[in-house]
Amino acid sequence: MRAMQTDSHKDPRPEVGALFQQATALHQAGQHQDSLRVCRQILSEDPSHAHAHNLSGAAAMSLGDLPGAENAFRRALAVQPDLFQARANLGRVLAQRGDLPGAEGCYRQALKLSPDALPVINALGLVLKAAGQTEKAMACFRRGLEINTADSSALNNLGVALMDSGEWAQATTCFRKALRHQPRHVNAMCNLATALIREEKPEEAMEWCEKALGLTPDHPVALNVKGGILHEDAQLEEAAECYRAAIRAAPDQVAAHNNLGNALKELGRNEEAVASFMKALSIKPDFPDAHCNLAALYQALGDFDAAIRCYTSLLDAHPENVAAWNGLQSCLLYLRRPDEALEACRACIKQFPRNQFSIAHEAFAAMQQENEARFDELYPLDRFPHPVEIRAPDAFADIQSLNETLARDVLSHPSLKDHHDEIKATTTRRFAYGILDTPTPAITAFADLVRAEVQRFIEALPAKAGHPFFSRPPANWDLKMWATVLNSGGIHGAHNHEHAWLSGVYYVQGSGFIHDADNPKAGWIEFDGFSHLSDSDTFRNKAKIIEPRDGLMLFFPAYFLHGTVPFQCQETRISIAFDVQPTT
Repeated sequence: MRAMQTDSHKDPRPEVGALFQQATALHQAGQHQDSLRVCRQILSEDPSHAHAHNLSGAAAMSLGDLPGAENAFRRALAVQPDLFQARANLGRVLAQRGDLPGAEGCYRQALKLSPDALPVINALGLVLKAAGQTEKAMACFRRGLEINTADSSALNNLGVALMDSGEWAQATTCFRKALRHQPRHVNAMCNLATALIREEKPEEAMEWCEKALGLTPDHPVALNVKGGILHEDAQLEEAAECYRAAIRAAPDQVAAHNNLGNALKELGRNEEAVASFMKALSIKPDFPDAHCNLAALYQALGDFDAAIRCYTSLLDAHPENVAAWNGLQSCLLYLRRPDEALEACRACIKQFPRNQFSIAHEAFAAMQQENEARFDELYPLDRFPHPVEIRAPDAFADIQSLNETLARDVLSHPSLKDHHDEIKATTTRRFAYGILDTPTPAITAFADLVRAEVQRFIEALPAKAGHPFFSRPPANWDLKMWATVLNSGGIHGAHNHEHAWLSGVYYVQGSGFIHDADNPKAGWIEFDGFSHLSDSDTFRNKAKIIEPRDGLMLFFPAYFLHGTVPFQCQETRISIAFDVQPTT
């Protein structure tokens, strides 16, 4: 356990002063039990010796005795309320014990005594971050950097807070600065690798992991992050071994147990995966990711009752967990319990009105209740998907010329890579998520065309109060766009787009050459994903399936479940998907 701040107090009584110096030297030498013994000797003679109380608290904390440490620091402050070291130390012990408000109060009082104390400024920032006050935490770390621009701890901590806010590029900058000032800062290396993964730079991320492991071969975080890179690259066995190495180095590292469970699940080793998730929860019972992953595994195995118990347990502690609400609703629908599913949908929508899965699940609950009017209101398949007729941008002779250029640009785009997730392709499925980050002239022209069509669509949309789609056209929005490349056997399973209001797809290449005598609708886009939840032919017949053609653009509400019917052919299909995401 981290040693606490002590002080170099000089006592006017020589014999007491000599004992205090002895206790301090023992503490600094790591002989904490002996230091504590000498402090007690001092306090038996002088119970009002605030510095001895503080030093005994530091020794107790180093020995893992948090209650004893807290008691000692409070005794020191009872004697001398303005003793900075004891105030800061009490904040540290309260933070260790999980009393975040108490720790915050102590740190703020300590900073009144010493406003420029960098370690305390950083510690306050960490407490605020742990309490979910990310903006205030970042303000603390920036305050520390005003005092010392080269403070690697503040830079690293600020980078982590920026990652939590999704500011990956800014976080990367902070970690790089921290490493310039402290090149052997292993934690900053691990954090930089994590940020680079989110920036779609796995090769450089792996380089930083290897640098960290070169300095500390059994560093558990570096091993866990390396496992994540291998995992993303579908090297599942290698990833699992990295996670196991991280666990051997730090048996209580819950993230590694959780990640190992995910790797084992993808390897089809379900019993081992369950054991890994359960181990993570035995270490940290309040660990949302492990709860959700365990519940999702039970759900995938068809044990819906066990999944419901997991989701419900998580929601009792974390009612704000959207993934748990979505999973619970899905399980209840599979078990044909629409009243309970609808109750769960409404509870989630009350907190998160734009949660796409809950809107879709509400429609499916209405379907199971045979409430056709409500289903049709939420799933207006008579209006959607909405076909959009487009003209080629001025720089292109016609749509064919635009599509040929877009196809070349997508296939050569640096962000195009194989993708691996729970919606498997039977062969290669590739995505180019960064086409708007490094756009070509054709992609830029196409994106401008989409923006114009979306704006026209919004302006013509009829208003309908209370409807989750028609009542919420965004006044301000961003366009997110990516390309999908499917080869023979490709499949894009039923899904929707969680953070969008409107979604769309444009077919660039490959829709005209798919011919399958056994399945004449192979390769078509299907707006269904729900018919298996109903026993009624009325609703089974409501699914909508559309034949793609090169140059076809479709708009539809982002909560509509949609997917691709599998196809077999020797050619490559290319489409560009896009989301309209509301902004403030």
